[in-house]
Amino acid sequence: MINRHVYVELSSIYEQKHRHYHNLTHIHHCLGELETYIKANGLTLKRELEYAIWFHDAIYNPFSTENEENSAKLFFDYSKSYDFSCNVELVCDLILGTKRQHVMDPAFEMEHRLMNDIDCLILAEPDYAKYLQYVTNVQKEYSHLSSEKFMRGRKQFLLKMLEQEKVFHSPAYQARNEIAKKNMSRELNDYWR
Repeated sequence: MINRHVYVELSSIYEQKHRHYHNLTHIHHCLGELETYIKANGLTLKRELEYAIWFHDAIYNPFSTENEENSAKLFFDYSKSYDFSCNVELVCDLILGTKRQHVMDPAFEMEHRLMNDIDCLILAEPDYAKYLQYVTNVQKEYSHLSSEKFMRGRKQFLLKMLEQEKVFHSPAYQARNEIAKKNMSRELNDYWR
């Protein structure tokens, strides 16, 4: 369980006005998914994954390409002041792993896959209207871009995700690959052609 003082500080960060998707609702959704996963499958590194979820979007600046690095640094800095009783290096690595280009520690491949899958579960939202609300909220976070620039970036993201064999890599979430691909294909065809 996260320290109350840290919870208050992180909640304040996640409630910043520029956050429309990468906010406290997203964090609570991810934590809920982690709990559901743990009840069904068990997990030895629960604390590390909880901290990684809490901190993975703590620094979120749509103008920056170093949000994950800065979020990992924020966690590391907090770990000096609070006894998190966890593998601090692993938490930082899990946070960095949400960048996708990060080379993960093979010893913790399952935890990396789980972290990334939980973070991206919105892509497999069965209710397409909720999926579109996510897209709208992400676009609001990038309101500094012209519609054309956002459209180009979003289209690149969708094409990159769709060319992958799988969106989700942990066994517990592989059944959601089809829904995610369907949502992204539909979005691409409906909005970005």
